[in-house]
Amino acid sequence: MKMAQNKLLMQVRRHKQKRRDVTRTETAGDDAPPVAANDPGPERHAIGRELLQLLYDRLTDDERDLALRRAGGQQWTEIAAELGGTPQGHRMKLSRAVARVSPGLGFDDGEEADVPS
Repeated sequence: MKMAQNKLLMQVRRHKQKRRDVTRTETAGDDAPPVAANDPGPERHAIGRELLQLLYDRLTDDERDLALRRAGGQQWTEIAAELGGTPQGHRMKLSRAVARVSPGLGFDDGEEADVPS
């Protein structure tokens, strides 16, 4: 019994020596070092803008108009009402256009291009 107690005390001392205070119950406060955010940094935003501009440059005028309308927040039903045709037809037109030009931009992973519905 005494050997087990001594082993336990030795483990507690070892943890305290390595600054692993096993008796601490409070969490790190505001004085703790900041944790890196998972958000993309400015360089990722700049790369995204450049790739988007390259994509727009490779689209035809009609396809670019569809892409800009969608980027502006218009719904497919609103686009179809203004341009004529069906919402599904316009969505497929843009989806096929993105699938056509994306392999040349270097971000195509072999899957079909995903255009938000």
